[in-house]
Amino acid sequence: MQKQANKVNTAVKSLNERSMCDIRKNMVAKNAKIGQRDPILVNVQEDTCYNNPIFKSDATPFQAGTITISTMCENNTKNKQIVGVFVSNKLCRTSSMLRNKGQPVQCPNHRGHCTANVSERESIDDEVKYNEVLGDLISQDIKISNFTCNGDSRAIQGVRKSHGHNVGHLRDLRHLGNSLKRELNIVEQSTFLEGHAQGPLQVEHQESIRSLGQS
Repeated sequence: MQKQANKVNTAVKSLNERSMCDIRKNMVAKNAKIGQRDPILVNVQEDTCYNNPIFKSDATPFQAGTITISTMCENNTKNKQIVGVFVSNKLCRTSSMLRNKGQPVQCPNHRGHCTANVSERESIDDEVKYNEVLGDLISQDIKISNFTCNGDSRAIQGVRKSHGHNVGHLRDLRHLGNSLKRELNIVEQSTFLEGHAQGPLQVEHQESIRSLGQS
C-alpha cells in the first residue's frame, strides 16, 4: 500500500506542477490581452503554515514544527489561483529506522530514501529561504511586481533576492487586524477608563475588538 501511495504522490505532484505552470502562463496571456505594458509582471501574495506551533516544544530540544507549506497565489484576480508551492520537511522514516539500528545518519541526502529536505538542526521557519526558492521557481514564467505578506514576515527578503529590489512590499490586512486585536486585548483598561463609568465603556471596548476580528 505504501509503494502504491508513493507512486500516486509522485503523479499528483507532477500534475499540480503542470497545473501551476499553466496558470502562470495564462496570467501572462491575460495581461497581454488587456494591454499591460509588461505582461509578465504579476502581483502575488504568500503565506507559510506550520504543522505544529514552532515556539512550544517541551518534550524535545528541537522545534516542534517539522513541516511547512509555503503557498504563493496570484493577486491580480479575485480567483487567487496558486502559482507556486514549496514544502519543507524534517521528517524521515528511513533515518529513524537506521538510527534505531545504531547507524549514524544525518538528513537530508543520506543513503537510501530520504524524505527530508531540511536538517533537524536547521530552523524550520526560514521564510527568506522558502520564498527565494519559490521566486526562482516561478521566475521562468512570471516576474513579481508587488508582494503581499504578513507585516512581521521576512519573506519579502527572499523574493527580492530572486526578483530584484524593485518588488513592491504590501502588508496583509487580515494579519494586521489580528495583530491590532491582540495588542488591544492586553491594554490595561484602567489607563484609558480612569475617571469614567467603566462598565459601559468596557462593553464597548470588547465589542470593538470583536468587530475588528470579524472585519
